Amino acid sequence: MKALIVQHPIYILNTGLTAIVMAKRRITLGIREFGILAVILIIVSSYALFFYFQNQTLQQVKSQLFEEQKQTQIGSTQRIAGFMGSDLTLVLSFLDGISNSKYLQEDQFYGQEIKELVTEKYAQMSKTVDRLFVLDAQDVAVVGAGNSSSGSSTIAPVGNDLSFRPWVRETRDTLKPVFSQGFEHLGEYRVIITNPVIDRETKQYLGLVGVSIPTVHFFEHYGNVYDINTQFLVAFDKKGTLLAVGADQNLVGLDYFGETTQNFVNHNPTLNKITTELLQGAAGYAVYDYGRGERLQTYQPIYVAGSPTYFLQVVTPTEDIYSNIDPIISRESGKLALLLAGPTGASAILIIFLLLWNSSLGKEVKKRTRDLLESNRLLGVSNEQLRERDRMQNEFINIAAHEMRTPIQPILGLSEIMRERISNITKLLQRGGEEEEVVYEQLRDSSSIPTRSNSSFRSSLSLSVEKIIPMVEIINRNAKRLEKLTNNLLDVTRIENNKYLELSKEVFAIDSVIRDCIIDASQHIGNKNLKFSYMPADDNQQQVLVKADRTRIAQVLMNLFDNSINSSQDGIIAVTTTVNPDANSITLSVKDAGYGINPDIMPRLFSKFATASEKGTGLGLYISKKIIEAHGGKIWAENNKDGKGATFAFTLPLLS
Repeated sequence: MKALIVQHPIYILNTGLTAIVMAKRRITLGIREFGILAVILIIVSSYALFFYFQNQTLQQVKSQLFEEQKQTQIGSTQRIAGFMGSDLTLVLSFLDGISNSKYLQEDQFYGQEIKELVTEKYAQMSKTVDRLFVLDAQDVAVVGAGNSSSGSSTIAPVGNDLSFRPWVRETRDTLKPVFSQGFEHLGEYRVIITNPVIDRETKQYLGLVGVSIPTVHFFEHYGNVYDINTQFLVAFDKKGTLLAVGADQNLVGLDYFGETTQNFVNHNPTLNKITTELLQGAAGYAVYDYGRGERLQTYQPIYVAGSPTYFLQVVTPTEDIYSNIDPIISRESGKLALLLAGPTGASAILIIFLLLWNSSLGKEVKKRTRDLLESNRLLGVSNEQLRERDRMQNEFINIAAHEMRTPIQPILGLSEIMRERISNITKLLQRGGEEEEVVYEQLRDSSSIPTRSNSSFRSSLSLSVEKIIPMVEIINRNAKRLEKLTNNLLDVTRIENNKYLELSKEVFAIDSVIRDCIIDASQHIGNKNLKFSYMPADDNQQQVLVKADRTRIAQVLMNLFDNSINSSQDGIIAVTTTVNPDANSITLSVKDAGYGINPDIMPRLFSKFATASEKGTGLGLYISKKIIEAHGGKIWAENNKDGKGATFAFTLPLLS
């Protein structure tokens, strides 16, 4: 019992120490587990953050690449559409040149000269067209040139009557250039472009000049029209017919809104919407996916001779945009796999990996920046080349206008003298008697007129002299038109080079200039049933004075008056002036009852070469706008509310 009592404290101490050690071990194990858990949490959170930032960075890079591609593609689409429009306008110019050649104007449709001319012009257009042909007034093909290996000679065979062709009938009916609907011929889809041959004197239809253009061959000059897996082009005509499409060659010639094409695009609403907008003349971009991968599409109308004639879409698979960074992402994913294989150094490797990844990304950004700078440099070079070409073009126009101006003056002067002298001779011949004998003797002495004194011969001589007067007037009138054209070209050149017009300002009454211009413009009315009316603002007999360039203001008035005369057949051309004391300005308006302003021309009415008239050059209103703006005024136009005619108006500051 005593031994048990002695051993009891030792037993208690031993038990207590054991408990303390066990508790310490449990605490140590808890701290270790906590540490392991903390390390796991750190690794997991690090990977979570890593994946998060990787995804964010990837999205940012993709977004940046997409934005760059979008802006670049919008610009390139506009340029491609511009090049296409320029090439087609050039074709029209060739056709117009042949139509107005002296051979066709003199009805020499079967001569060797016209054959040589057609062969020469085809050689110049052969990269764009595969057949150039001429039809006479009976719609029979008389001349043709083309690529014999392509079978294009069967489009308008020489000797065949083509009056049944819709584009032949439309050209004859409208007397205007015609862009035909597309059709398939010998396995190729093509369109016909025609230009009427119109007698400049009688305005009668003499025939037409036309070309055949294989649409796929034409559009492939500007981009891919065969492979759907890379950036490709799609082209439409005004009715939505596919002229070329890189997505599937079998769709060429089909209506975009037809069942076959709609099934191909899975009736995609986004694509249908932007295609409808494009055919209405809009430009823009969109992103869509009709089951063959996401696409970025930009679209732009193709303007030919100032009118939207065809329509272009440029389509790029977005995977092509991101293909440059896919190898980088794959490489970094491999590094991540290696990192996961080494859990013991996970944190350190993670940090190193992030540093390497950021470094690699930084290098890629720098590389992209260098590429972007190089692209900007190349764009700068291209812009400089364009500016140089514009400068050379303006210089050429300036020189040509000056050179044209030199012979015009003697033509005008001599034609006036000839008209006056011939008129005097005619009057003397009509009087008869001794004056007729004097004129006859003078003509016989100065020419090879035989000695004939009978009255019938002299009467025929008088009639012959009278017939010369209209010819001289035609020379004089066309010389004046040519003089006006050269003056307009010189004005445009000055505007483009100096960005402003030099004015010789003086103080004068605006009323006197208006009345003088009305008198001059009345001489241009001819046989039309037109009259001018003028309602001045100075009914109180106080003249309205302005400080302006009298000649330039008269030029603006004559441009507006001539426009009203050309667009009207009868009625009143009303000229009014009103004074606005608050604005210290005068408003002059010209209102006619003619055809009005074409809505297609209205947005760019005062731009260069904006005209719907076959006679006009589209320079008069552009120059008028520059003249009025140089005086501190403004000019505008609108169709009349009653639907008859249009009103042009401009303001000028009053003399302070």
